[in-house]
Amino acid sequence: MSAPVQFAGCGTYGGYKAHRRIGEPACEACRTANAAVSARYREVNPAARDKSRWLNATRGRALEQLAREYPRRFLELLDNERKTST
Repeated sequence: MSAPVQFAGCGTYGGYKAHRRIGEPACEACRTANAAVSARYREVNPAARDKSRWLNATRGRALEQLAREYPRRFLELLDNERKTST
């Protein structure tokens, strides 16, 4: 995978949106800015916070079920992700 394009607005929510608009993963600075905006939104919007918590819990339960049903494949995928993220 190639390095994300650097925009003049990198490190801002707008920079994050620019990365997404051209269909590439955002750079670290833009991901950090997006996380901050999202955290603030959840902080002032309890319904969004609750939905996010529900989604994370649901996703976790689904992953646990997949790991039980397909342990070998799950471990292969997990190992591949660990290798590519370092």
